Amino acid sequence: MILIPGLATGGWVWQEVVREFAPTRALYVVTLPGFDGRPGVNGDRSMRPGPRSRN
Repeated sequence: MILIPGLATGGWVWQEVVREFAPTRALYVVTLPGFDGRPGVNGDRSMRPGPRSRN
């Protein structure tokens, strides 16, 4: 089970879920770069928005 928190939270929001399911499931709690006070990704062009359409 992969648990991804919301915009303003971190992996800590899943503590109760982890306690409940950890004995019987493989769990992965992910906090993405730029969320929950973590630094964003710098210098990786694949993470930047592409050019906008000129319609």
